Amino acid sequence: MPVVVIGATGTVGGAVARALLKDHRFTVRAVTRTPSTDQARALAEEGAVVVAADLNDTRSLCRVMEGAAGVFLTTNFWEHLSKQREIAHGMNAVDAAVMSNVHHFIMHGSDPTGADEPKCGYMDAKAAIEVYLRETSESLPFTVVKFPFLYENITSFFKPHLISPGLYTLPIPMESVPLDIMALQDIARCVVNIFLRPKNHMFRAVSLAGERMTVQHMADHLNKLFDDRTITYVKITPPDFATFDFQGSQDIAAMFTFLQKAQPRDTRVTRRIFHSVTIFDKWAMDNRDKLLAAMRGDDDTPR
Repeated sequence: MPVVVIGATGTVGGAVARALLKDHRFTVRAVTRTPSTDQARALAEEGAVVVAADLNDTRSLCRVMEGAAGVFLTTNFWEHLSKQREIAHGMNAVDAAVMSNVHHFIMHGSDPTGADEPKCGYMDAKAAIEVYLRETSESLPFTVVKFPFLYENITSFFKPHLISPGLYTLPIPMESVPLDIMALQDIARCVVNIFLRPKNHMFRAVSLAGERMTVQHMADHLNKLFDDRTITYVKITPPDFATFDFQGSQDIAAMFTFLQKAQPRDTRVTRRIFHSVTIFDKWAMDNRDKLLAAMRGDDDTPR
C-alpha cells in the first residue's frame, strides 16, 4: 500500500514514516521541501522514496499523491508560529488528497481551545483543518488522530531544567493535574494500524493516550534512574509560563490551560488500536542516556 507522509523529515512525520517502513505491506513516499537534508537521506536509506513538495503548492502535492492509497499529514506550527499559515497548509493538503482520489487521509489533529480560554495557535489551527476536512468527507475518507503529550518531550523542549547544582525540575505547567501521555513510537504504530484497519476509524477523531500521570509522578519515575542528581517538580502555572521570554510561550501556556481542564482520555481506546503500549517507567529506563544527554547540556554536575 503506497502511503504519502507529509512532514516526514520532522519528529512526528519521521516516526510515522519509520513505523510504516517496518511493515512491509506499505511503501512510503516521504515528502519534504528539501530532499538533500540528512533526515531525508536517512529515510531514503531506510527504504522510503523521498519526494519534493511544498505545502504552499497544491500542484506539487498532487504530484506526490498520484496513485497513493493513503496520506498522513502533520503540520508544523512551531516552525513559523502562524495559525493562518498552518491552516492554509492543511487545506492545501486536503484539497490535493481530494483531487488525487486518496482512499484514506489521516491527519495529526487537536482539540480547539475553549471560547473563553487563552488561544493556542498550535491547537486551533489543527482543529480548523479538521473542520475543513469534515466538509470534504463525501470526497475524502479520513481519520483525525489527536496526540497526547509525548514522552519524548522531556528529552527536548521540556527536558529537566537545572535549578541548583544537581537539582532539576520538569518545566511543565500542569501543577497537580494529571496529563495524558504516550510514547511517539506507539502513536506511530497506532497510525499504522488505523491504515491497516480503516473501517473502525473512518470519519472519526481518535484521541490517544497511553497513561495519565502527574508531572510529580513523572519526576518520581525519573529519579529512579540517577544517583548523582535529583529530579523534582517545582509547580509552575500556565500564566507563569506565558511570561517566559521566547516566541510561542503564550501558545504553550494556552495549551496547558486547556489541558488542565480537559476530560481524561480513555486509554482503552488506544489499547484497542495497539495493545503493546509502552509504560512511562519502561520508556524512561530505555531512554536514560537520552535524558542524561539532555540534562548535560544544561548543568555542571560531575560526569
